[in-house]
Amino acid sequence: MKIVFFSPLMPTPDNLNGASALMFHLLKNRASKIELMIISTNANKADKGLINLVSEELNAVIYVTPRSFINKLRMYSKLNDALNIFRTNPISYDAYYKLSHKLIGKIHSFAPDLIWIYPCTYLGVANQLKEYKMIVSGCDCDALHISRLLRDSYVFEHNRVKQELKRYRMRIDSIQSWNARPNSYIYLVGKTDEEYFKMIAPNANVKFFQHPHYNLVDKAISFHKDKLLVLISGKFDIYTYSDSLEMINALCASTSKNLRELFDFVFLGKGWDNHIERLKKSGFSARHQGWVEDYVSYVRNFDIQLFPISVGTGTKGKVLDALSTGILCVGSQYAFENIAVQSSASCLLYKNAKEVPALLEDIALNRDHYEDVAKEGRNRVRKYHNPSVIVSDILNWVNNGDYALDTSLFYCLPLKS
Repeated sequence: MKIVFFSPLMPTPDNLNGASALMFHLLKNRASKIELMIISTNANKADKGLINLVSEELNAVIYVTPRSFINKLRMYSKLNDALNIFRTNPISYDAYYKLSHKLIGKIHSFAPDLIWIYPCTYLGVANQLKEYKMIVSGCDCDALHISRLLRDSYVFEHNRVKQELKRYRMRIDSIQSWNARPNSYIYLVGKTDEEYFKMIAPNANVKFFQHPHYNLVDKAISFHKDKLLVLISGKFDIYTYSDSLEMINALCASTSKNLRELFDFVFLGKGWDNHIERLKKSGFSARHQGWVEDYVSYVRNFDIQLFPISVGTGTKGKVLDALSTGILCVGSQYAFENIAVQSSASCLLYKNAKEVPALLEDIALNRDHYEDVAKEGRNRVRKYHNPSVIVSDILNWVNNGDYALDTSLFYCLPLKS
């Protein structure tokens, strides 16, 4: 079998200026007999040494192709926004991108059995290669993400409603373009994302498969210590705004001595300074950690990680990292959706972020039990998010149509989008 993979992002072992690791690890874990050609605009700016490493690691021929002047103009100026004013169906600049005739010739000479495109917004490339069987990785359904965002207080408090409605229309049009492509298959890392995509494009071949996990780091799981170390990572931003405010307010309002004496809180990321000061004034041990070079190795020092995610879709990579390492994870339904874990058995899912103080107190009182919960979370992610199994299932689905994912494994799927 031969595969041609196209993406603006050069696939890399770790995310580099974008979500470039997902496809690297899926392609790396393909069957050894599958030949691979990679075409990329290298928008994530991998250097020559890294590109050579990727070529060797993936056993692939790589072609780096620059964007045209017109494409760059559309990306970095207001040209595309201006043009969209006159269009019935506004589209993103990605949809305009096309491969050169020379590269199209190389693809024909390679004679691939499958074209793999990431992400799904590159409609121009898809149209150039429509005679081939094609799979498109979309990660999540962006229209679903915007739909959820429009229900969150963040967009109203930051005057983003009009902007997000415009983006929503563009994403709807992009998804509908896949409705009449019987030779194309769309892979998403979210079950609700799949359902939302199908609602917009009912004839599209779209399916949810697990997000692969690949950064395996081991740690000793022990909660029998004077203080448990708690991590909150990522920015205080659009994705964490509402739940974080509720969580911090609930912690500061709590009168519990245990919360102040038995836990150390560390915030890794930007935007938390005011919240850290509030916690300190309320008697908590809280501090900010600046940039860390090796994120996965750093988080293994923690016992508990909080994920106050209020907006999002698909699968959250940092949650997979924490679970697979053996960290006890506490978070929202959006944090754990599409991950093969179950609340109270392999993670702790709250219905409202105000519950976090009570959950932490229970952890301090039942340490043996929650050590077991952390161990079970680690076991399940390593078993059900194995990239070798996932890429094999995806290709079986595309080639044979005979694979059905057991969604009963994913206990934390939301009931409604």
